[in-house]
Amino acid sequence: MANELFFDHETTEKDLESNQSSTFIFIIASLVGVLGIHRFLTGHILIGVMQLLTLGGLGIWTIIDVFAIATNNYEDSKGRLLKNYSKKAIGITIIVFAIISLTCSKSIAAFITKQLENMQEELSRLETPLDNVTIAKKNSRTHSLLKNDSQTAKQTQKQGDTLNLSGENIIKSKVGLHIINSEPCESAKGVRMVCGEVVNATKEYKNNVVIKIHLFNARKKFVAITEDKVYSIAPGETWRFKAPIYYGTVAGYKIVNITSN
Repeated sequence: MANELFFDHETTEKDLESNQSSTFIFIIASLVGVLGIHRFLTGHILIGVMQLLTLGGLGIWTIIDVFAIATNNYEDSKGRLLKNYSKKAIGITIIVFAIISLTCSKSIAAFITKQLENMQEELSRLETPLDNVTIAKKNSRTHSLLKNDSQTAKQTQKQGDTLNLSGENIIKSKVGLHIINSEPCESAKGVRMVCGEVVNATKEYKNNVVIKIHLFNARKKFVAITEDKVYSIAPGETWRFKAPIYYGTVAGYKIVNITSN
């Protein structure tokens, strides 16, 4: 009789403990708790389905379950506490999760930043063809203007007049960009231009460089503005700019500004 009573007592103690490990259920609840998997594993089928359909009550229900497991207040469907509960094991698991989350968040942030930089670079590169199209349209209008211009305008299209185009640089350098020289020149199609060289004297890339030039007639009266731009100039690199002149009466120029992002 004593043996039978002892056997019954041992069975009762065993029944008070769930067959699921608290650390294992804690890990499952932390990782995929919004899917209710920890509820399925502990016999709460109906609650597991509800959590699956509501994504863990939009996460709130899952947080409550995770807290209950961490404090040893979570019971399975038979009202038994999870076995092998250990504050140390739970604490180590939390620390590991925190380290993994921090590492992943930094990696994700670096990846997103890199992708945004690549997108910005691609968008900037796409701007260059558009600028070329704009210049081509302006050149087309220039040829039309030159056809209808006066005889003086036609004469200024001659190479001799082009080479006599006078100019000066109001600025020699700005934002680490030095203007080495400037001179009148012509394109292969006979379009007059102001050409020159700009060197990047800094140790960093200069992006979206724009040089602006004022144009004047023979009486030194302001006529128009022309410009040229380049996407990027590497450290120590020299860029040769070519700013087209759209009016045949232009006899002089002044380089007034150079900007960079």
